[in-house]
Amino acid sequence: MNALGDGSFSSALNVATLPPRPDAPQFVGFTNLTANSVRIQWARPDPPSTSASPRLGEEEITPVTATAIITAASPVGRAKPLYYTLQLSQDADPEWIVIYEGTETSYKATRLQENSSYSFRVCASNVSGPGVYSTVRTITTPRLPPPVVRGKQWQCVCVCMP
Repeated sequence: MNALGDGSFSSALNVATLPPRPDAPQFVGFTNLTANSVRIQWARPDPPSTSASPRLGEEEITPVTATAIITAASPVGRAKPLYYTLQLSQDADPEWIVIYEGTETSYKATRLQENSSYSFRVCASNVSGPGVYSTVRTITTPRLPPPVVRGKQWQCVCVCMP
């Protein structure tokens, strides 16, 4: 509105905010443990609480009489994580190595060494980026059983003297 009167309205503008980054997944199992492999399983993170309700109503834009009507859709919670990143560290090595990136919630880690400790952590990522890593879990691979010892076969020849 100005001295000449009301102008035409502008077109509507639709905006959306990104969902929050996901919480940390939780490990649910380390199964099929052998001397050189283990299956690791984790659970999807819980969605965050939606305690804050969207604001609806009219907001004053400038000190003049212009107002904007703001409407919001109901909160959707969190977007489904797009992928998981699983990392491994061996024998308290501070370096973390990515061993899996994908959408599955389990992975079989192979090429492990017998009688060694491995630490694992996992994080979930969505369109907003990676979330925090899970609590670190450590496993120790068992020793391989000793090889079967096969003795040399001996034949005994007895010689009898008259």
